[in-house]
Amino acid sequence: MSFKRFVVITALILVVVIVCGCVNNNSVSQETQQMTQPTTPAVSDAVTLHTSGFNAYVMGDYATAIGFYNQSLALDPTNARTWVDQGNAFMALNQTSAAVSSFNSALAIESDLADVWNSRGVALMDMGNYTGARDSFEKALQIAPEYSDAQSNLNIVMRNISNTSGSS
Repeated sequence: MSFKRFVVITALILVVVIVCGCVNNNSVSQETQQMTQPTTPAVSDAVTLHTSGFNAYVMGDYATAIGFYNQSLALDPTNARTWVDQGNAFMALNQTSAAVSSFNSALAIESDLADVWNSRGVALMDMGNYTGARDSFEKALQIAPEYSDAQSNLNIVMRNISNTSGSS
């Protein structure tokens, strides 16, 4: 079994477990179930769409992944992980400006995601915005001081800043 197929099957099983685990929990009172029932279909659909997007991403179909992420975000725009995954799909298509926008949306929801600050920095560095990239890598390192990728990226961007200012 290929790794991609394994990831797709695992993701689908996870969705089934999450959906079935929430619906068949007999220990939850009827009143609680009725209070949560109106939002359950939208959240469930958003999770399903996100999972479909992730599966498309794993298969290398980034444009389809973005489409699924857009649909998921239309139902649940507060899911930071969907914004992150959408940003990663945009990065895979070299659409760095759109990626930065997605990463910014994720960080507006959860500002303590070191990996997202790092990804944002990579996108900004690709765009030539070395100062913004430096700030993003430094923020990632404030959150996770041992984050070696962020430290490596910070070192690269500092060399770029130094080379840019030295050639003026």
